[in-house]
Formats: sequence, structure tokens, C-alpha cells
Amino acid sequence: MTASIIAAAPALAAVLAWVFLKERLALMQNIGVVGILIGLVLIAL
Repeated sequence: MTASIIAAAPALAAVLAWVFLKERLALMQNIGVVGILIGLVLIAL
């Protein structure tokens, strides 16, 4: 459980930047967030 929370930190930072700072992500950053989410699913299995 702790590993998934730690692994989600970069995605959480990107979401918070989008919500509060209205920052738009570049293509490579979006790919990175998707990779993080896939990793979270794999860790949870």
C-alpha cells in the first residue's frame, strides 16, 4: 500500500499543478503520467 502511495507522488504533483496553477502538460509529461498510472496498477496486483 505504501509503495503505491509513494509511486503516485509525481502524478499527484502534476494533477495539483493542473488544478491550482492551470499548468498544461507537454506530450512527454502526459506519457509519463500514464506510465505512472500503469505502474500503480501493476504494483497493486
